[in-house]
Amino acid sequence: MKPVLFDGFALVNLALWGLGAQFLFRRPLAFHRAELSFAELLLYGGVVAVAGILLWTRLRRVSWRPALLALVEIALLSSIAGFVVAGDGTRLYDRTWMSIPVDKLVHFACAAVAAIGVGRSSPRSG
Repeated sequence: MKPVLFDGFALVNLALWGLGAQFLFRRPLAFHRAELSFAELLLYGGVVAVAGILLWTRLRRVSWRPALLALVEIALLSSIAGFVVAGDGTRLYDRTWMSIPVDKLVHFACAAVAAIGVGRSSPRSG
């Protein structure tokens, strides 16, 4: 199996996922305001790992443009940062920007990146 650009993308995100898990487990779940038990968190992590492996095997076949992978990376990191990054006791997701909840802005941006990704990676008809 010849390495492709998406393999590097997946490897970087696997490393970030591992670092994020280390950060999460260094503090009690209550610090992150997670309403999950430890068992639920492990189940969630396992499902994400299996889904990631399945997606990697499919998405590595697509010819990805570096700029599109960069947009996907920004979307992933912004989603995670909203939960993890805490300043003066509040998560980014709990804040607003121009009277719009930040989590809504992040989800809108992620949906836009997903739409671009699907459009660019889907076979063209006609």
